[in-house]
Amino acid sequence: MNEPVLFERRGQIGVITINRPERRNAFDLATAQAMEAVIDELDADDELRVAVLTGAGGVFCAGQDLVAAARGELGRTDRRGGGGIMAKPPDTPLIAAVEGHAVGGGLELCLACDLVVASHEATMGLPEAKRGLPAMGGGLFRLPKRIPYAWPWRRP
Repeated sequence: MNEPVLFERRGQIGVITINRPERRNAFDLATAQAMEAVIDELDADDELRVAVLTGAGGVFCAGQDLVAAARGELGRTDRRGGGGIMAKPPDTPLIAAVEGHAVGGGLELCLACDLVVASHEATMGLPEAKRGLPAMGGGLFRLPKRIPYAWPWRRP
């Protein structure tokens, strides 16, 4: 069975990969628990200076796995919250490297990081807003702080 979250050390850099491309890297309970364990490992290693968070298969993260949620299995942990990271992000600086979609909890996962680097093809959004639902992973208070007031700006 594939690990839902992979962790690799490259010198003083940690690389965290959400590894559920068949589910668009959506979070179920096992993935959230694995992410929490990786974040704990990251914070415990004084040699690591920064970590990069990415998703496998050309997609960053589609948020909550809705099939798992329908079974009553939410992708959150008691200690670190949604995705095993959103309520208590790591002390080690974390960079989100976004390709493909980062929607719902995937965007909120980006917002829990210190820096977001996105490709030109990246797509981000909170579909909860269109359906009148609250973004429970921190999007409601983190997103307004991260987007400039004048956005969207026009490029020449």
